[in-house]
Parts: sequence; structure tokens; C-alpha cells
Amino acid sequence: MSVGLFLLILAAMFIFGVPIFTALGFSSLLFCITGGTPVEMVFRRMFSGIDSTTLLCIPFFILAGNIMAKGGIAKRLINVCRICVGRFSGGLSFVCILACTIFAAISGSNVACCVTLGAILIPAMIENGYSREFSTAVCAGGSILGPIIPPSLTMALYSSLSEAPLPKLYRGGVPAGLIIAAALFVVCGVMCKRRGYKPLVLTEEEKTTKYKVHAFIDGIWALGAPIIILGGIFGGLCTPTEASVIAVLYSMIVSLFIYKEMKFKDIPGILFDGLMTSARILIIASAATLFATLLTYVNLPQTMLEGLLKITQSQTVMMLIMMGILLVMGMFLEVTPIMYVTVPMFLPICNAMGIDPVYFGILLSINLSLGCATPPFGNLLYAASYVGKVPVMKLGKELMPFIITYIALILLFVFCPQLITFAY
Repeated sequence: MSVGLFLLILAAMFIFGVPIFTALGFSSLLFCITGGTPVEMVFRRMFSGIDSTTLLCIPFFILAGNIMAKGGIAKRLINVCRICVGRFSGGLSFVCILACTIFAAISGSNVACCVTLGAILIPAMIENGYSREFSTAVCAGGSILGPIIPPSLTMALYSSLSEAPLPKLYRGGVPAGLIIAAALFVVCGVMCKRRGYKPLVLTEEEKTTKYKVHAFIDGIWALGAPIIILGGIFGGLCTPTEASVIAVLYSMIVSLFIYKEMKFKDIPGILFDGLMTSARILIIASAATLFATLLTYVNLPQTMLEGLLKITQSQTVMMLIMMGILLVMGMFLEVTPIMYVTVPMFLPICNAMGIDPVYFGILLSINLSLGCATPPFGNLLYAASYVGKVPVMKLGKELMPFIITYIALILLFVFCPQLITFAY
């Protein structure tokens, strides 16, 4: 089978809505069989794609996020954020962005962030006079931060593919995420002022110092989660995989014995949800590993490198080209297959042109997280649409200021890499 026919079959399966694992696995298996490759090698390669210590942190961080959503930790985070920024004009939108930023440092997933916080904040924003479309767009725009601020599941996947040090990726993700969060505050502030959205109205009790102190004390255990996770990783006390296990234990103890909003009978359901989400990611990763191996076998990365080097020798221009390709792919495909397809092709280009793989991995994470919220097929877009009960097309239109902001920041990071690289 020719390479062109191989890629054509894969594209056709994507167009007709074949599940990603099936599309990648079937087309790769067909290519191997017609090329005389032993079937044993196919399954061996698929297994080796998920036989990684780095990938172990993914199911644990997913499980920790599920426990925190069920155990009242997210609710306490929101309450602390209300006290901090609710008094400003458009205060609830600021609460949403701040809560997304903190929850991103716990879950590492944009969809988990959107579903967990959106269920609480979107109704509250609507009740305070915000439009349903804007409320949902703010939640979706803030949730994009999920895979950018560590612990990021996207960065963990990239690290397993590229062998870039995960702690360095996490260190670079912190300033990138904080800069993005600050920009989102500005966007929300401008939009709220133009639309006349008022500050959050606090009750007389909520204005008292006693209530504020109590809210912060009650939220200490919730705020402790990101501190323990990031402090352990950056302080060199534990690896990201060990931190993910600590996050599960910590969230379990807090939810069961301190906040007491989760019961022992809830644990099997939470474990099952985490298992299903993790299995979905890892089964796609196994098929995508085989696909990426075949791309290398047919020498496609080298061919692509030679073609792009004929276009430009500039690092900046090359980064812009790669970011553009990733952004377009993110509109149609999920993060995992995009990474397994593009990273083997783009890493040789980065190495040949002296582009830091850690820096590239951070921009890739930002780009692919943005792709999850872009029409027509972003999974975060559909998750937010479901939670906020807003038609996808209306939500996509309302998200445009946030999407433009993210694109502008990606360009800023391309032209000023020092904003990220100083951290590692």
C-alpha cells in the first residue's frame, strides 16, 4: 500500500465519523498487513506506546479531579474566589476565570474544569443578570487553561513522546498560564463594562470580616491541593507521577473526612468514571503510537523537514507554520491523536533548527487546548454547550473574543519566548 493511499483511507474514516482509535488502528494495521509486517510487531508496538512511567500520572490526576468535583473542593474554591474578586464590575466573570485557574492546577483537564465549575457558576452568573451565552463562553474560555497550568495531562503525553523533562514543562507552564489568565481578566472586564454587567451583590453577612475569614479558613483545604501538587513537583520532593498519587489521597481524605460531602458509597462510581476516561485516552494513545511509528518508517518526518526547510530557515517563521498547522488540526481532531501524529514529525524540525523542545511542548499544549474550544468539533466546545444549554454555533460566536486573545498570546510567546523559558 502506498503512503498516499494509507493517509487517504485514514482521512476518509475521519470524515465519516469513525471513532479515532478504530481509524488510526485499522488504517495502520491494514498498512502493516499489506506491507508484510508481522502482526505480532503491531500489537507489541501498541502496547509499548502506553508502557510509560510518565503516563501513569494521567489516570491519577483524572481520578483526583473527579474526587474534588464530588467532594465539595470546587465549591470552596469558588467561594474563596467570590470573596477575592466578586466586588469588581463583572465580578462573577472574574470569579469564573480565577476559579478555572486554580482548578486547572488540580485537574489538568479543560473538560473536567468546565463541567465541574460550569455546573455551579453558569447558573449563578445567569441569576446575576449575565446572558446565558456569555456566562457559558466565560466558563469555556477559562477552562482552556486546564492543560496549560500544571499538572497538565497534555504536557505529560508530550513528555512521554519527546522525552522532554516533565518538571521543566510544568515550570514553563506556570508563567504561560498566569499571563493567559491575566489577559482573560482584561477581556472579561472590557466585555462586562460594555454590556453593563454589575459587580456581584454580596449579602450583609458576606461583607463582614468574620464571614470572609471563615470562607478562607473553610477553603484552606481546597487551596492546599494545588500547593501540595505543585510544591512537591517544583520543590523536587516528588515526581509528577508521585504527585498525582498524593493528589488522589489528599482529595480523598479531604472529601471524606473534612468536608464530608463525599460518601464511601460514591467511591466505586468515581473510580469507574476515572477508569473509563483514562482507558479512552490510553487506547487512543496505543493506536496513535503505531500510527506515528509507521509515519517514521515511511520517512514522512524527514520529507516534511526537507520541504519546510526549503520554505524558511527562520526559527520564528517555522514556529508560526507549526502553530498554524496545530491550530487547524485542533479544530477537527482530539488532542491525543494530534500529538501522536505531529510530534514525531515536528520534533526533528525543532532539533534541526535549534528550537527548544520544552518551549515547543508548552506552545503545543496551549495551541491544542485552544483547539478544543474552536468550532466545528472542539470537545470542550460541546461540553460547555451541554453544561450551559447553549447551541454550539451561538457559543462559538460568543467565544470569539477569547479565541482571538489566545491566538494573540500564542503569537506573543512565539516572538518573545523569554516570557516562558526564564522559568526553567
